[in-house]
Amino acid sequence: MPGPRAWLLLPLVSALVAYWGVHEFGFVFDDQGIAGSTALRAGDWLDMAFGQYQSLSNRPLTCLTLVIDHAISGGVDAGSMHVTNLLLHLANSVLVAVLLRQLLGCAWLPAALGASVWAVHPLTVDAVAYVTQRSMLLMGLFTVLAGIALLRSARATRPGRWWLLCILATALAMASKEECAALPILLLLGSRAFLATSWQQVGRRWPLFAGLAATWSVLLACVLWGPRNPTVGYETVPPATAWEWLLTQAQSVSHYARSVVLPTGLRGIYDFAVIRETGPVALRGGMILAAIGASAWLWFRNQRLAFAGAWFFLLLAPTSSIYPIITEPCADRRMYLPLLAFLAPLTALGAARLRPPVLGAIAGLLITLLIWQTRSLASTYRDQDLFDAHAVATNDLDNEGFMAGKILATAARLEVKRGNLARAQELTQRSMRCVAPGPEELVANAALLEQLGDPATAEQQLRALLKDYPDFAKALSNLARLQLAKATQASPQAAGQLLGEARALFVRALELQPLAAEIQNSYGVFLHTVGQTKEAVLHLRRAIELEPRFTEARRNLGIAYHALDDPRAALKLWDELLREDPNDPIRADADATRAMLRSGRRKPR
Repeated sequence: MPGPRAWLLLPLVSALVAYWGVHEFGFVFDDQGIAGSTALRAGDWLDMAFGQYQSLSNRPLTCLTLVIDHAISGGVDAGSMHVTNLLLHLANSVLVAVLLRQLLGCAWLPAALGASVWAVHPLTVDAVAYVTQRSMLLMGLFTVLAGIALLRSARATRPGRWWLLCILATALAMASKEECAALPILLLLGSRAFLATSWQQVGRRWPLFAGLAATWSVLLACVLWGPRNPTVGYETVPPATAWEWLLTQAQSVSHYARSVVLPTGLRGIYDFAVIRETGPVALRGGMILAAIGASAWLWFRNQRLAFAGAWFFLLLAPTSSIYPIITEPCADRRMYLPLLAFLAPLTALGAARLRPPVLGAIAGLLITLLIWQTRSLASTYRDQDLFDAHAVATNDLDNEGFMAGKILATAARLEVKRGNLARAQELTQRSMRCVAPGPEELVANAALLEQLGDPATAEQQLRALLKDYPDFAKALSNLARLQLAKATQASPQAAGQLLGEARALFVRALELQPLAAEIQNSYGVFLHTVGQTKEAVLHLRRAIELEPRFTEARRNLGIAYHALDDPRAALKLWDELLREDPNDPIRADADATRAMLRSGRRKPR
């Protein structure tokens, strides 16, 4: 007969069912920074963490695990990275069950049921299905491990090794993500709430808490050694004051709390605007202040229950208090660990008041419903287009805030793909009216103007953009494409000047972003146009290596092969495209090439 610990399989299996299929997911949103990281491809995790800024800067342990993924898979493979994320979440689900059992003193069954609800809750999707949030999963792993070690040390005859594990785990959490800044304080409060009857007893463990305080040096070193994050702080574009960010987070924190009970409308990006006046959030802000006050009052009545409030608010404090993160006013992954503040008391209540069969039936139904919702939400992270379409569909986009502008620009890009240029123009114009449209939005606007037949205005906007952002590679590449198009219709003397400028722009863009598949493809087209088709093939192949499903690059590589008198190689590429989309515009060329080969008019080399 299996022992009681066999219940630990329940959260593991539940999480596996909820997230099965993530190994087929690609890169979305900030994941593009991983795909384009030269440091990752070089296997240099220190440069990835502390070199040029990207989404995982200042997080060395997270960067190390991605470099290990790269080494094992032999390349930057999104599937293998998603598998590692899932394995970390599975490990966390088991550790949460162990933590709940030790924390609540309950049997394995209620602990496993509580951990299962946590593991499949939709609020965990943003952490699990999004490669960049490896940092949150690692922080979760080491935070829970530190809690387990703290609780185990109270029962150990020689607690020193458990203290050491607690300190080490806290230090590793600090090296994974900055949001664990309050962990030493939480472990101190947890020791008082669960392991001691007075602060004097807590004081006898001063070596442990001195060691935990020392782990702040790890966090400080990561922040000081790494590059500055341009989206964080009081000098961002657009700016937000401490008070404005506090008001904004009243909206976000109330959203998090509501989503624990009613997890609907969750998405990877939120269009929440910075709130600059008290009125719109007065009620929600008052409720949050009341909750904080209740937690403080409870500390003198029921410290264990008060600890749940401390866990929730202190873990959210680095991102949801007064320090602005202008590109992320709200992010559901921030609830990955704070979610336990709600589930732990409910688990304790269920274990105390319900018989195991009743508790199992209720929890089983809840777990089933949550798995269904989590699978649906996770599927929107499969690729960038699905991710973007879900963000557009689930946000109101009825304000002119910074994030609304970014999502409107995304909606315009999707309409361009569908061929709805008029609708794309309308959305782009709305995005331009929002607060501080960024370089990505400005480049997208110029590209749309080009497609609408106004390349002169598009060029004017790109040149103006490059005055403010001279090293923005996408703008350099797009301007180079415009110069190439102008050269095809210019006099020989003017064409030479335009092509020279285009070449210089492309070279500079590739120096800045050598791993940008789109720029590699555009430069390949340029080289083919000026008669350097052999060199073009190298860049087109590189574009496909960087982005294997890059349709335009595969189409262009076939054209280059055909020009080099290798029609069979061209036809192989084009037939692959036609199997994916029978209406691909390359069909006419493929049919003509196939007929040519059948007639024997031209032999491949």
